[in-house]
Amino acid sequence: MRSIIEFFVCLLIAVTIFRSFAAEGYVIESGSMGPGLLGHFKRFTCPACGHVGEVAVEQAPGPRRARCGNCGQAGIAVEDLLRNEGDQLLVHRRLFEFRPPCRWEVVVFRNPNQLTEAYVKRVAGLPGETIWIQQGDIYINGHLQAKGLSAQRGSRVLVYDNDFRPAPDDADWEPRWVAENTTSGWQSQGGDFVLDSGRGAAAKGFQPVAWVNYRHWIRAGGSHGTSVRVDEWPAGIELPPTEPTAPLRWDAEDRSLICRGALSAAERDRWLKVAPAGPVGDSFRQSITKLYRASHIAPITDECTYNRPDGIISENPVRDLMLAMEVSFVSGAGQFVIEMNDGIETAHCILDLEAREARLLAGSDVTPVRKASLPSHVRAGGSAVLVEVSQMDRHVLLAIDGKVVFEPWTYGVDGGQWMVERGQRPEVRSQRSVLSTQYSALSTHSPPIPRRPVRFGARNVNVRVSHLKLFRDVYYTHEPNQLACDQPFQLGADEYFVLGDNSQVSRDSRGWPADRMLTGRLLLGKPFVVHLPSRRERIAIGGRQTEVRIPEISRIRYIR
Repeated sequence: MRSIIEFFVCLLIAVTIFRSFAAEGYVIESGSMGPGLLGHFKRFTCPACGHVGEVAVEQAPGPRRARCGNCGQAGIAVEDLLRNEGDQLLVHRRLFEFRPPCRWEVVVFRNPNQLTEAYVKRVAGLPGETIWIQQGDIYINGHLQAKGLSAQRGSRVLVYDNDFRPAPDDADWEPRWVAENTTSGWQSQGGDFVLDSGRGAAAKGFQPVAWVNYRHWIRAGGSHGTSVRVDEWPAGIELPPTEPTAPLRWDAEDRSLICRGALSAAERDRWLKVAPAGPVGDSFRQSITKLYRASHIAPITDECTYNRPDGIISENPVRDLMLAMEVSFVSGAGQFVIEMNDGIETAHCILDLEAREARLLAGSDVTPVRKASLPSHVRAGGSAVLVEVSQMDRHVLLAIDGKVVFEPWTYGVDGGQWMVERGQRPEVRSQRSVLSTQYSALSTHSPPIPRRPVRFGARNVNVRVSHLKLFRDVYYTHEPNQLACDQPFQLGADEYFVLGDNSQVSRDSRGWPADRMLTGRLLLGKPFVVHLPSRRERIAIGGRQTEVRIPEISRIRYIR
């Protein structure tokens, strides 16, 4: 007992000394790094899928309604929920005395425009570099910058967690993960997918890959366009308007109905009701039904439901994704495949149990662009492994149990570079910088973003896939007349360009005067852990209700 007491006394002394000389605590107040690092927030549970989410609040009264970031359920009442304090960060104050910050590292610093304020952001540009934000990506000295596994994990934003699914009788919802072929042998068991190669078509011998596809089904909204051809318009039904801005319009040249966003069930039912009897009416009803279903499968965007619903709303399509899953190989020696398609390139990551190797194929090419031996514990009958595949910034990465399997593969960057001659320091004019050198802009033409960007499959192996989570990368928004947005911005010899992960609402280097950049002397340190997280609860004491803060040990985490 004495030794235990002495241990905890020594630990307390060590922590006190460390905090006194090397570390300091900071509390996040704003939502600029959310939802990874939380400012003041309210926590709610989605009544449709059960997912626990947060919505940012300010010093003023918070929003009355929230929307689930997992299934899109809207109108969730949060006005009576308790307001929680922002994440508390433990910051290493001395680290940057020994080395400078690295790109994608989270830093705490004094706001160059208000030195009494402490900010937390992520480093995007380093001293002496030229930075440009284009199409959601960061270009440094003309080259697209890709994040490593740790930085991807630190800034990724959840798109969908299949462990939290709305009920089957939810009229506004359809599953996002669906087996491509009902006879493939894939079975849905709760949030898991199980393939028994002895069932279905797979039992007949060597077969093509049996796939499970992701489709981004949304309940409502969106700005994407969906069209369906109508060969013969029923007589007596008035045609929709032809104006491009109409939610539902008629294209006479292509004889097609074009819907902007997701067609509502009420609008669908209105058209179905007026359709006449007979073959023409039947065909028309089929077209309306097809349009309704197709319009609800949307591109993934940078919408962030953590932000206030009445705040800034952005819908920039996002093509940079990461898929994470736990895979259990039950028996067999076949292949497990993850396919990702960002609209520019299709990547196939193959875990081949028979050949004992991992391969990466690009497009339709059968020659691997990357190849490595599988870890020894990835085998039939072994324990489940965490598989992560990302296709971000023209960069394909495969990791198993947190370790990168082969060197990430980069593609399609030549057409996405911009060139700039290194010239003199940018001039400062009305808080805007104008490069005195010449540069060539990126092409504004981008391939469409697939509405079914990810799928996984297997052949000749019995496998269980669990804890399916799809994430997106941060989309750095382009703000007109702000630094590094309209044109490249040249950093000085001791200047850093920092950005918030919650790009839509972040106040960061983009909006600062060009002569007030973050410099090394303003750095306060590196946050390395979220410590002492808590939540507020109401309890009754002596017949009176009071609020208390309850520690949440499970939320203590290292900051990437």
